[in-house]
Amino acid sequence: MNVDGFYTPLLEWVRMAVDKGFIHAKNAHIIVEAKTVEEVKEKLVHYELPESRFRLDWTVQSPLEPPKDNPFNTLNGDYGQT
Repeated sequence: MNVDGFYTPLLEWVRMAVDKGFIHAKNAHIIVEAKTVEEVKEKLVHYELPESRFRLDWTVQSPLEPPKDNPFNTLNGDYGQT
């Protein structure tokens, strides 16, 4: 909800990034602007996912994450010490 234009600079940046080719035009509408509470509801009800968005599977373990069964979790400094 863009109250008093708070998010206007962000929205303008997204538009510029699309114009310059940094963001694909199909992704330009991932961020939707609403200026009233009624408009927020309307935008949420009618929101459609862009065709080009990534179809990420958050259940897959990141290659940067240590294996779940590794007692020596070196990414957070826990070396299995008690």
